[in-house]
Amino acid sequence: PLSSSFTEGGDGQHYIGSFLDRLYSSGLPASQVIDETCRSLNVTKIKAGPSETEKDSKRRKAWNRQQKLMAEFASKQKAFMEQAMEDEAEMNDSGSDSGRAAKEEVYQQIRMYDCVICNQTTPSTGERPVGLIIFLQASSVLGHRHQNGEEYPLGLSESQIENYHNATCKKVHMDKLNTLRKHFEEKSCELSINIGWEGGVVAQTCGHYLHLDCHKSYLDSLRNHAEALEVSKGEYWCPLCRQLSNAVIPMVPEESPTMLVKPISKDPKQMVADIAEMMVKRRIEGDHATLTRAMRMVMEDITNITYPNYRFFTSTHGTESVLLFISSVARINLEVDLLQRGGTLGSTQTPTFTKKHCFLPLVHVLSLHSKVLVSPSPYPDIWSHITGSNLLDDSTSTLSVYERKVPLLLKDSLSLLIQFVLTLSFTIEQEHFEFMVQMLYNLVYVQALAYISCQFSGNERDAWRRMGLQSQTLTLEGMLSNIIGWLSRSSLYEETDNTHTLPAICQSVWSPVSVEQSVEEYCMTFLRISALMKSHLFSTEIPTLQGQGEFQLLAQYLNLWHQPAEASSDECSSTACVHWLPEEPHSLVRAWCVHITDFANAAHQEAKILLQLNPNWQKPGLIKLYKRYYHIFQMYRSEKCARCGNTPKDPAICLVCGKFLCFRESCCAQHFVFESVDHSVHCGAGTCMFLLVNSSLVVVIRGPRATLWGSVYLDEHGEEDRDLKRGKPLYLSMARYTLLESQWLSHSFDHSCKRWIWHKDQL
Repeated sequence: PLSSSFTEGGDGQHYIGSFLDRLYSSGLPASQVIDETCRSLNVTKIKAGPSETEKDSKRRKAWNRQQKLMAEFASKQKAFMEQAMEDEAEMNDSGSDSGRAAKEEVYQQIRMYDCVICNQTTPSTGERPVGLIIFLQASSVLGHRHQNGEEYPLGLSESQIENYHNATCKKVHMDKLNTLRKHFEEKSCELSINIGWEGGVVAQTCGHYLHLDCHKSYLDSLRNHAEALEVSKGEYWCPLCRQLSNAVIPMVPEESPTMLVKPISKDPKQMVADIAEMMVKRRIEGDHATLTRAMRMVMEDITNITYPNYRFFTSTHGTESVLLFISSVARINLEVDLLQRGGTLGSTQTPTFTKKHCFLPLVHVLSLHSKVLVSPSPYPDIWSHITGSNLLDDSTSTLSVYERKVPLLLKDSLSLLIQFVLTLSFTIEQEHFEFMVQMLYNLVYVQALAYISCQFSGNERDAWRRMGLQSQTLTLEGMLSNIIGWLSRSSLYEETDNTHTLPAICQSVWSPVSVEQSVEEYCMTFLRISALMKSHLFSTEIPTLQGQGEFQLLAQYLNLWHQPAEASSDECSSTACVHWLPEEPHSLVRAWCVHITDFANAAHQEAKILLQLNPNWQKPGLIKLYKRYYHIFQMYRSEKCARCGNTPKDPAICLVCGKFLCFRESCCAQHFVFESVDHSVHCGAGTCMFLLVNSSLVVVIRGPRATLWGSVYLDEHGEEDRDLKRGKPLYLSMARYTLLESQWLSHSFDHSCKRWIWHKDQL
C-alpha cells in the first residue's frame, strides 16, 4: 500500500520521479541500475553536446557561423585599428599638418555599410560591392494627373469620359510625341521628351544594405522555401525589416576617382567649353567586372519590371529609344518624389509620405548605361544651341535651322537636364550642375513667354508689342515684345478652331503683374525638379520657406538669383534669374523663334497646340464616389458590360478611371487573361483598385497578386457589411477612402497589405 505521505497530485514527471525515488530507496539492485543509467546519460550528453535533434543541430551550426563571423570581424577590426595607429604615428613623426588633414579627409570620405545578412561593416569595393535593397514596380499614377483640380464623378456620359481621359497627363504627352514624330526626325524626338507617364518604373528602398554575394546566397536559400515569393524574378524579403524587395543597387566604391572632371572656372564661356568636353570625353566605370555585372543586372530588372507595351513608343528601337527609356526612369522617380512631398518644396509642414531615397545609386546605374550607348554624343551640339556658343569648327555647331530637328522651344528642358547629368561623370561639381540649370532656365523663360503670347488675343499682342518697343531688350516687356514680333512672321497666331486646345491660363486683361505670375508658374516645375536633383546628387538640404515665395526660395537654392544686401524679396522676379551668355542674347532667342516659325508655317495649328502645353499638373486622385452605397448598387447591379454585352454576375468598378468591368468571369478574357487583370495593366501598369458592387469590398490587384483591402463604405456604427448580408445603409468613409488613395499615390500596397494571393490572371 502507498504511504500516507505520498503526494496526491502532479503531472507525469512528478509520478515517475516519485516512483524512481521509491525504487532507489527499496534496495541495492535497483539503486545500482539507476546510478549506472544516470552515469551513461551524462557521458552521452557530454560527448554529444546539445541534443542531436534537427532543430538543435541547425541552431548549433548557426551559432558556430556567428562565432566565426564575429571572430573574423574582430580580427579585421584589430588589423584596421593597428594600421590606423601606425598611420597616425607616421603622421605625428613627420609633423605635416597638411598630410594629417588629407588623411583624415580620406577616412571621412570612405563610407561604411552594415550588411544585414553577415553583420559585417565594410566599405563597398569593386571586389566585394555592397548593394542597397530596393523594390521596383511599374506605375501609371503620374499619367492620371490633370491640369485642373476637378474631381471625376461616376455617371458621366461617354463623351464626358472621353474628354476627361484626353486631358490626362499620359494622353497629352502621347499626343505630343505623335505630333513631333509626324513632323520631325524620330531620333531628335526621342531626345526631346520623356516617357513613362504610364508604365514607368518607380524605385523604393527600406534603407538597408547587404553584400552582393550575401544577397546571392540569400536568394538561393529562398528558392525551395518561399511560396509567397517569385524568387525566379528576384523577389525576396529584406532580412531585417521583412519588406518585399526585388533588386539590389550596387553602391559605387568611393575610391580615388580617375574620371574627367574639369576644375571650376569663373569664366562662363570656359564653363560651357568644359561641360561640352566632359560630354564627349566620358569615362565608363568598368574597372571591376563584379560591379559592372551587378549594375547591368539592375538595368535588366528595370527593363523586365516594365510591361512590354510601355518600353518603347517609337517605330525604331535604336540607341535613342534606349536613351529615352533610361532618362525617363530618372524623370519619373523625381516626379514621384515631388508628388509625395505634396507637389511643392520648402514647406514647413511634414510631408504626407516619408520615405528613404535611392535616387543617387539609381543615377549611377542609369549613367553607366547612358555612357555606353551614346557614341558619338549628340549633346555638345544641343548644348551649343542652348548656350549660343560655337564649340566646334564644323557647321553643326552653328545656330543654323534644321528642318527635321525638333525646335528648342518645343523640347522638354527637364528631359535635356537629366540627359546631360546622365552623360556626364557623376563626380561633376555642384557648380557645373548649377551652370547647366542656369542655361536651361533661360530656355524655359523664353518658352514661358512664347506660351503666354499664345494666350493673348490679337489686340493684346499688338499692345504688348508696342509697349515693349519702349523698354529695354532684356526686360520682360522687351523680351516678350521681341518674341511676339518674331513669331508673328509665321501663321502661328492665326485664329483657328480652339476645340482641340488644352485648358490654359485665360484672363480677360493681361497686366504686367499677371504676366509675371504666369511666367513664374510656368517655370515652377523646372525649378522644383532641378532642386530635387541637386538635393539628391550633392546631399544638400532644400531650405524651408521663411516668409518668401517658393519661386524665390528655389531660385536662391539653385543659385539663379542672389539677394543683394539691401534688396527686398519683391525684387526677385523671373527676369532677374535670367543670365545670358552671349553679348547679344536677342540673336540667340531670335534663332530659337525662327526655327519654330518654319514649323508653324507648315502646321500652325499643331505648332500652337504644342506651344500651349502647360507643364504644371495637379495631384492625381481616385474617382468621386457617392456618399450612400445604395446609389452605386442601384446604378450598376443591372448594368451591362460594354465588352461582352451581358450583365456580370460579379460587377466591379475601377476606382482609378471609373470603368465598369466583369470580375472573375471568362466572358471578356483575352489571351486567357480575365478582364480585370487586363484592365489593371492598361489603366495602372499592373496596379488597380476595384469596388465590387455586390459586396461593397475593394480588391487591389498588384502585378501577379491580389488582396481584399476592405470596404470604404461603413454603416452608422462604423462597421463593414461584407457581401451586404445585414442590409444596413452604408455610407462613404472619407477616412478610409483617403487612406486607400494615399497608399495608391505612395506605391505602398505591397508594404501595407499583408494577405496576398496569386490571381493567376483569373480576376
